[in-house]
Amino acid sequence: MSHYYFLDNGILCSLLYNYTTLAQRNDAGMLWENRVVGERRKKNDFENTFMNQNFWRN
Repeated sequence: MSHYYFLDNGILCSLLYNYTTLAQRNDAGMLWENRVVGERRKKNDFENTFMNQNFWRN
């Protein structure tokens, strides 16, 4: 299954028309995963390094 990440979670929320609080959302885990991947990408870009993007699932 493919994963798509947004560099800005606000754009994602806008596209989904979902502006509720994090406690009321059913996709809070996906938003957190998106945030972690985005921050890692920014760090790698800043340091000019390349790392494979992998994830684990059970």
